[in-house]
Amino acid sequence: MKNLLFNSLLACILSTSYNTFAQAPSSSETEESNSDSILFYGFHSANTEAIAISSNGKYLASAGRDNIIRVFEVDTSDNLSPILEFKGHQAAITNLKFNKDGSLLMSSGDDFKLNIWHVDSNFLKYSLPGNTLPINCSGIDIVPRFVFSVADDKKLRFFDLENLKKNKIYDLTETPTSIAITPNRRNFYVGTNNGKILVLDLAGKVQRTLEGHVGTVNSIDISMDGKFILTGADDKSIKLWDALTGKELHNFMAHSWKVTSVKFSLRGNYFVSGSNDGSVCIWDYKSKSLLSHHVNVGINVRNVDFYPDLTKVAIAGHSKDSDKGFWVIKTGLSVPKPASTPKNAGKAAAVSNKSASQSKK
Repeated sequence: MKNLLFNSLLACILSTSYNTFAQAPSSSETEESNSDSILFYGFHSANTEAIAISSNGKYLASAGRDNIIRVFEVDTSDNLSPILEFKGHQAAITNLKFNKDGSLLMSSGDDFKLNIWHVDSNFLKYSLPGNTLPINCSGIDIVPRFVFSVADDKKLRFFDLENLKKNKIYDLTETPTSIAITPNRRNFYVGTNNGKILVLDLAGKVQRTLEGHVGTVNSIDISMDGKFILTGADDKSIKLWDALTGKELHNFMAHSWKVTSVKFSLRGNYFVSGSNDGSVCIWDYKSKSLLSHHVNVGINVRNVDFYPDLTKVAIAGHSKDSDKGFWVIKTGLSVPKPASTPKNAGKAAAVSNKSASQSKK
């Protein structure tokens, strides 16, 4: 009888415990994505290192260790087919960036080359000289006018496409690992291998140094309004900075290994981060909240970029198996619609103004 009562009590306790845990999943379970939201496109013969989407949403470009750039035309479906291939690099391509209208695509990588491709006409427009070491990071401003790059030789190379004779080389005191230019084209933000972010003017003079990271700063991005700076580093952290004051506003933590890429959305208050832990996180930087945590996106993530309409994120990285390519994650986000104005609002205002005018008479 005692055994029967004991077994019944034990069964009741176990049942209660199981139901409690089943009804209250851990935070990691609620944040991690469903695999149905992750799409894989295997268009490469080696791992990808770079991905970029034009700000008009027309093109997506991918590149990596097969030394080939593939350009895709983006539509509303999940289907992607390459429309262009650019061949001109002899080593891994690690950086891609479109200008504003997607007509030009910048590429650079381990072969020291900094190339500008004309997408609409399918040809190499510029091959910019001077780099003697693999390029750690490079960029092109949205106009476009300026192209820039940094490498392990502690130099920032700055090209003016309107006058290539005005190319400049700036010596840096730290080894640069990442770079971005402000939307007003007044300052460079340069990440370094010792955790510092150097803020330089276009004459190459250091105006300010941001400190807070430990280890290499792998990625920098600047919000479209120029108010915020985003950095990701080897210390697993992502930091949000005030561009005006240089103050650290928040430290975001979710990755378990090096943060390799960070990118603001063109609209809204969002950014995306990728890490060598093989995960991608989507954040709301105004509310400082983690919206989703997508795990097992390849072995490690090398580069991320938002679609302009916020619905998807594209990811370059290293695959677990023989298929090589890139990933696209469905975010569940969308561009907020502007507040609608009532149909009779304008008419009512006109009547109100007319009445007020008559009352003054």
